[in-house]
Amino acid sequence: MSRRLCVRLLRYWGPLAVWLAAIFFFSTDTMSAPRTSRFVEPMIRWLLPDASPETVYVAHVAIRKCGHLAEYALVALLTFRAIRSGRAERFRASWAGWAFAIAAGYAFVDEFHQSFVSTRSGSLGDVAIDAAGAALALLALAWWRRKG
Repeated sequence: MSRRLCVRLLRYWGPLAVWLAAIFFFSTDTMSAPRTSRFVEPMIRWLLPDASPETVYVAHVAIRKCGHLAEYALVALLTFRAIRSGRAERFRASWAGWAFAIAAGYAFVDEFHQSFVSTRSGSLGDVAIDAAGAALALLALAWWRRKG
């Protein structure tokens, strides 16, 4: 493999690989709901001092699900960037399709991984949220690229 190809692969696919590794880490016990509740719930209580325990719980779950959306929006955008690999053409639907497929596929892999972690569980609902984050990011990118 030529040096130029290695540099190109690292430049475009490296950030995606690093982000996927980060998601793998987030899927361990370290970022499980019982662990994140230790810092998320006190922040919620600080922002909403009169909130009931149920409200705090729902807000914690909502924050975690928004995290899923954001994580996989970034997966989709980094995948699109890697597939595009600096080409002059700004947008192709096929690139977005592949980026979505890779993001959704990794969401399944991630949830499968979580099914082996004692404090986590695999959830098809989370796969749907992850896929929605990827789709929303790619739709926004398509709109922005075609607009500009």
